[in-house]
Amino acid sequence: MSTNARVTYTNPTSGLRTIQLDREATRVVTEWHASHGRDVLDVARRPGMRPALPRDGRLTFKCGVGYNVIDADLLGGNGDGRTEQQFQDETGYSIRY
Repeated sequence: MSTNARVTYTNPTSGLRTIQLDREATRVVTEWHASHGRDVLDVARRPGMRPALPRDGRLTFKCGVGYNVIDADLLGGNGDGRTEQQFQDETGYSIRY
């Protein structure tokens, strides 16, 4: 099953993007992290890139370009796709934007 996310902002100078998950993706990602003893809000590769959960309940996270951002910046992997594959295998969901 596929869940949706969308790019809500792209910095025209750096290319840094902000991606917002829909509510279903937020639920699935949050539960997946919890099942591995982590809090989704603590997954960040660099300071200032920490995911956020605004009042509307849709998780946002910042990312760059040129690597697997779902794997590295949302799921806590190293960007090679293995953590994203584990997420898909365990939840049956994939996240597309």
